[in-house]
Amino acid sequence: KHRSDDVIPMLQGYAFHNGLFEMWHKLALVDTGLIFVIFVLSVVMHVVDCCGKDMPTADWLVLAAMTVLVYGILAAGLTFLLYVLRILTVTVDVFCFQSVQHPNIPEATESWNMLQAILRK
Repeated sequence: KHRSDDVIPMLQGYAFHNGLFEMWHKLALVDTGLIFVIFVLSVVMHVVDCCGKDMPTADWLVLAAMTVLVYGILAAGLTFLLYVLRILTVTVDVFCFQSVQHPNIPEATESWNMLQAILRK
């Protein structure tokens, strides 16, 4: 069995070797930005919704803090998941594109076997 923290360096190495590293990081930054915007809007909407209720200040602050914490944990998990999934989709797409552009069955077979081994981890 392999630990999950071994997967990210392995994917980064594969992406760097195939010239995908820069594209991966640009797309990951876009994903992170979108998740951050959704996070902020969700927190603001939830807090604004709670402002209309007659609550003591201490209860309101606890509710706001819990909202930020829960949404923050969800946003962090989603960011990590999209970070990994983004490179997997880009890697398979680039493999297919390269195979069509430069058809070399023995080389493609070897590259596909390596890619499958990485995806199975």
